Amino acid sequence: MTARTMKALALALLAVSLLYAASPVVRDLYHRPVRSVRIAGEFEHVTREDLRAAIRESLRAGFFAIDVAAVRRAARKLAWVRDVTVQRVWPDSLNIVVTERQAVARWNEDALLENDASVFRPRENIDNDTHTQLRGPAGQQAYMLDQYKRLATTFGTLAGGIRRLSLSPQGQWQIVFGNGMTLVPGTDLEVGALRDFARAMPRVLGADLARVVRIDLRYANGFAVRWRKPAVPGAEGSKG
Repeated sequence: MTARTMKALALALLAVSLLYAASPVVRDLYHRPVRSVRIAGEFEHVTREDLRAAIRESLRAGFFAIDVAAVRRAARKLAWVRDVTVQRVWPDSLNIVVTERQAVARWNEDALLENDASVFRPRENIDNDTHTQLRGPAGQQAYMLDQYKRLATTFGTLAGGIRRLSLSPQGQWQIVFGNGMTLVPGTDLEVGALRDFARAMPRVLGADLARVVRIDLRYANGFAVRWRKPAVPGAEGSKG
C-alpha cells in the first residue's frame, strides 16, 4: 500500500468518524437493533430455542455493530452444531443457516463420530442402541472408523450386524454382533479372509449360530466356539 493510498484511507475514515459524531441519523442507523433472527437448517438434535439462547449475548450490539463472527462462534459452541453462516439482511434482520452434525458411530463411552472421524461430545446422554460403538486408543478413531465401514460391508446383517468394534492397546481386535455373539480375529483384520468366513458361518454352524457366544479365529487350522448352552453333552468346544 502506497503512502498516497494510506493517506486517502485515513482521510476517508476521519470523514466517516466526523459524520457519525455530527449526525444523529447516522448514529441511529449504526445502533439500529436487530428485530428479527431467521434460523434455517435441518434439525434433529439442535433446537431453535437452544440456538437463540446461545447467540443472545452476541445480538446486543446494533445491526451494523454486530460481530457476525462472534455470533457464529457462539452458535458453534452447541455440541451438535457443525457449521454456521450468518448474514445481515437490511434493515434489521439476521439470517442464520446451521449445519447439524451427523453421527455415524459412538466413540468409546462418551463421544460420537462423524463420517470424517471428527469427535464431538454432546451434553445429553448418548443412546447406546442408536449407533455402533467403536472402542480404541486415543487418536485411533479415523483408523477404526475406516475398518468398521469395511467390516460392516463384509458382515452385513449377519448375527444382527456389528454393534461394537474394539481395538486393545496391544492391537487385538474384537467384534460384538447384535445378537450378542463375539468374534475374535486377533491382530489381523484381513478383509478377504473375514469375508470368506462370514459366508461360511451360516453353512458351517447352521441353526447353531444363534447359540454361539464367542468365536475365536486365532487358530491356524480352524476356530474355537463357545456355546450359550450345549445342544448335546460334549458339544461345547471347538469346531472348524
